[in-house]
Formats: sequence, structure tokens, C-alpha cells
Amino acid sequence: DTHRCYESEAWRYYLWGKYGIADGRWYDTVIPNAYDPADYTFSAEKGDFLLFMGRLTARKGLEVVAELAKGHRVVTAGQGDPIPGAEHVGVVRGAEKAALLAEARAVLVPTFYVEPFGGVAVEAMLSGTPVITSPFGAFSETVADGVSGYRCHTISEFLSAAVAVDDLDPKEIRDYAMARYTLDLAGKKYDAWLTRLIGLYDRGWYG
Repeated sequence: DTHRCYESEAWRYYLWGKYGIADGRWYDTVIPNAYDPADYTFSAEKGDFLLFMGRLTARKGLEVVAELAKGHRVVTAGQGDPIPGAEHVGVVRGAEKAALLAEARAVLVPTFYVEPFGGVAVEAMLSGTPVITSPFGAFSETVADGVSGYRCHTISEFLSAAVAVDDLDPKEIRDYAMARYTLDLAGKKYDAWLTRLIGLYDRGWYG
């Protein structure tokens, strides 16, 4: 418990603040969650729907999803009650999940709370699909505004983003995610961090 690895910088500093850690911890690190690209399907051709995939609970931004469903075709997938105006397909896994992520015009992740990571955003980007998120937590690190999606502050911005995503480049989105969130990259980061920790048993800070 002495040295910690966090999934995002946002979550690192949220927890440091929560637990009153005011001085830096030299051997803590941040290594983002990682994914196997083979589990996802890239598609440059998108369907006609926006996708929400996750727990259907209020704090996940269902108010925003419902608002978007008034003017767009919205498909929801996950545990929970259907949202008025949206098409609910229940819990999806494997190839069905990969197909939905690849075919969506955009994936909606309008989480209301400070998001530690928000993995579905990265899964979408690995599929070449843009994401529309809130600006909270890890999204400030994982979503390149205007490149791989949009981070929105108001309903008006969410509505605008739901149109603007059609102009983003699916290949550029996938390349962006592939350069940051693969298992190979995470493995190298864990190796570097663990090597640094092993140095504590040698010369430590001076190693």
C-alpha cells in the first residue's frame, strides 16, 4: 500500500486530495487501463445511431442521454431500465458488443461524477468511433476534444457534438487510441514502474 498505481492523473489527484496527501509521492505512478485491440472491430462506415453502453443509473448521465434521444436515434446497452425514447438491447458481450461499438455514430459517456477512467470511451475509440463525454475526471486525459470526440459542459454542447461527430475521422480516432491504450504499451509502463520500485532495495532515490 506504500506505492500506488492509478488509472488516470485525475483519479490520482482526486484521491490525494481526499486523503490529505499534500506532498508528492515519488514512487506512485499512473498507468491507464489497457485493452487488446483484437477484441474490437474497426469500421470507417458508421450507422445512424448514438450508443450508450453501461449501467443505466442516473449518475451515468441518463438525463443527457434522454435529451439526445428526443432528436436522434439512441440505442442503449447495459443493466437497468430503458430510457424513454431510446432503443434498449440489454446486456451485450463479445462480438455483439464489438459490433455495436464499431457501428455507432458516437458513444455517449456523459458521466456526472469524477470518472476514474471510463473504459467504454477507450473501447469506442479503438473501434474508430468518436465519444461524447462530460468534462470530468479521466475524460480530460482520454478524449482529445475535436479529434477523438467532444467533452461537453452543457446540453447545448451535447446537442452540437451529436452532429459534429460525423466530421471526425474514424481512422484517426483508432490511431489515437492505439497509440495510448494497448496491452503492449501498458506492459512496458508496468515494467518501468516495477523496475523503479525494485531500485528501492538497492540505491533508492540515487539509483
